[in-house]
Amino acid sequence: MGFHRRTLPPLDELISIRERMSNDQEFMKLYWYKPDALTGPDESMSYMKQLIENEKRNNPPAQS
Repeated sequence: MGFHRRTLPPLDELISIRERMSNDQEFMKLYWYKPDALTGPDESMSYMKQLIENEKRNNPPAQS
């Protein structure tokens, strides 16, 4: 198994990529769930963190 690192593009490109994808889950799978590590510009990292927080608020974990 290899270590999968993804480098985020500049924020304007990242937003454009997200808009072209069919849904947010596809985008999150590509940029958040699959890589072992993310690198990139601070603005792009902040954008991704904001998306993750929004997803957590909209999809809370199931209660046991």
